[in-house]
Amino acid sequence: EPLQFYWAAFLSRILGTGLSFLTLKISAATAGLLTIPFIFLLGRELEDDLTGLLAALLTAMAFWPNAISRVGLRFPFNPLFVAPALYFVFRGLRRGSRNDFLWAGLALGLGLNGYSPFRMMAVAMAAVFSLYLAVPQNNGGRIRLVEQFVSMGLVTLAVFAPLMRYAVQTPEMFWYRLLGRLSGAETQLPGPAWAIFWHNQKNGLGMF
Repeated sequence: EPLQFYWAAFLSRILGTGLSFLTLKISAATAGLLTIPFIFLLGRELEDDLTGLLAALLTAMAFWPNAISRVGLRFPFNPLFVAPALYFVFRGLRRGSRNDFLWAGLALGLGLNGYSPFRMMAVAMAAVFSLYLAVPQNNGGRIRLVEQFVSMGLVTLAVFAPLMRYAVQTPEMFWYRLLGRLSGAETQLPGPAWAIFWHNQKNGLGMF
């Protein structure tokens, strides 16, 4: 997950803060701030200006987005790229614009370098396109959609290529954190992983 370190190194040089905890906190806080305009754009794309403004306001004020943006870790790099990836994909699907899909591919590629849970976005994007292909439309529309999906994937692959090479060379390190959460490889789980997962989902939904 190298992106935070590249960003922190850049900021340390520009701001003169050096290799410090302050640099890490600034890098995470700026990621959180940069997320807000994309939340607005995504809300506007899905509904209207008011929806975008309310979504941006809630993101700026809510406890959780602020908390993860102030601890100096890489958590905020997940929403930072989820929001633009979804925004450009939905706009591309509505407008049929190839450029939107290319921008979405860039956001996906950068996001894959940011925080490991972002890898689920690749699955989410495949689901979005599968659902959209199921909508009745002419063959020309389906072919164009597949072409756009492939172009997005190629841009994602190009940006992700250095980390993908690392994943191929050292898969045990690349997948270590994920496998550590799904098994007892890192910490002994108190029960079956699937049972813990569903128990946590039930508790999360129970908040409301």
